[in-house]
Amino acid sequence: MIKKILSQEGVGGFYKGIIPSLFLTLNPVIQFTAYEVLRKSFSDIKGNITNKNILLISLISKIITILINFPLMTIKSIYQANSHLKSEEVWQLLVKMINEESFIGLYKGLSSKLIGSLISNAVLMVTYEKIQKISKIIFLELIFGIKVDDKIKKLH
Repeated sequence: MIKKILSQEGVGGFYKGIIPSLFLTLNPVIQFTAYEVLRKSFSDIKGNITNKNILLISLISKIITILINFPLMTIKSIYQANSHLKSEEVWQLLVKMINEESFIGLYKGLSSKLIGSLISNAVLMVTYEKIQKISKIIFLELIFGIKVDDKIKKLH
């Protein structure tokens, strides 16, 4: 397999699809930035937020992230599914798909991605908020000896 890739595509064949993959590493950056911006809007003066609002903003931030990144996921999938083709041929396939289906074609399979991602993200963000709150209490009480009010300790 290694010899085949080297002989047909050279060293670059081992890095097929790496550019879209590198852009996809921005996924959590986009999501957490959107989440934190939205969180500020939905929090009270003290920075507290309800579980309902956590769920809502986690859904919104994940939808934003998926809409931005889904075309890159599609491009990466096209590269991987057509690994036997040269890069130029894969780009020709991509251009053909866009010409025939417009950019909407890059969003094929979006609904299934949304369903799975939104559910797991909702659980993730509620857990994230609770761990963050517990960490703050532990940090203040154990490290600095600052007594935290029982009302603040309440985890909703």
